[in-house]
Amino acid sequence: MASLLHSSQQESEDRLSMLPDDILLQIMYHLNLRTQILTSTLSTRWRHLPSMLTDLIINVDEFLPRTETLTTDQLKKSMDVYAETRRLLASTSHHAIKVLCLSFYLTDPHLQAIGSAVSSIVEHGDTKLLEFNMMADWHDLDYKLEASVQLGQRFMAFFGSCPSVFRWLTSLYIENLRFNESDMSSLLDACDQLRFLSMRSCDCGPRSVLKIDAPRSQLMELVFNMFIRVELIQVPKLMHVVCDILVFESPAIVFGHVLLLHDISLSSMIMNQPPLMLSNWLSNVRSLSTLTLDFENWENQPTGQLGQTKIEREQQLL
Repeated sequence: MASLLHSSQQESEDRLSMLPDDILLQIMYHLNLRTQILTSTLSTRWRHLPSMLTDLIINVDEFLPRTETLTTDQLKKSMDVYAETRRLLASTSHHAIKVLCLSFYLTDPHLQAIGSAVSSIVEHGDTKLLEFNMMADWHDLDYKLEASVQLGQRFMAFFGSCPSVFRWLTSLYIENLRFNESDMSSLLDACDQLRFLSMRSCDCGPRSVLKIDAPRSQLMELVFNMFIRVELIQVPKLMHVVCDILVFESPAIVFGHVLLLHDISLSSMIMNQPPLMLSNWLSNVRSLSTLTLDFENWENQPTGQLGQTKIEREQQLL
């Protein structure tokens, strides 16, 4: 019986391998990275397929053990394996990679290997979407202020070591980083293709203000939650802003030249100031179509909450 099942399985695999490359590639796109690598390693028929992929999504979580707690050693080993995926990237360097999405921890010494591999891809000039999701590595750091400072320095060192990579970056997710005041300007100036920027638990110090004056920026969406205020001086392509802060201090966002901005989401756990004068606050936002406000503790309201609402509802307050 066992031999019969094995024979049947072999026949199925043989029939699958007889399919043309374009069909097999579509199958590969539905597999996670580990399965792609395993399949191409075990089958000579599939071995060349990874080098033909034009869309790559590589997430370090696929290499992490399925445990509730993650040790420093486990994280290091996972990033060791992740960094080795540069061989996969190197094998694709002779043709265009149109989509490349990487999720990884901000750990040394792996960043240089990742940057080098990505650089060999983007230098062809055919990459349409390049996304970095860079997660904080707390395992070799004390969970203190110094940790976010060190992580911020590590990020900026990575940024400085591969400027060509960041020049092609279209989406960037970062978290738990503390920057110097000039770092954000340098980053936005260099990332001239950046369309999406998410900065969770990132700032430039206590009660820091982020000023964005980038008339040539392609930035279309901005997410932040730690800066006490963000001043959008010139961001002409910006369409969507998400601000989720702990304590609201008016104004959390200052709008300058934002001609295309049409969607604003503002939420706060604590609002201890009077309600916004929306007509003044939004006077420069001429294209606004959707405004979402969510204040969980609004002391000046008997209900204690201003729920989510559309701009049509807010027009009554203007």
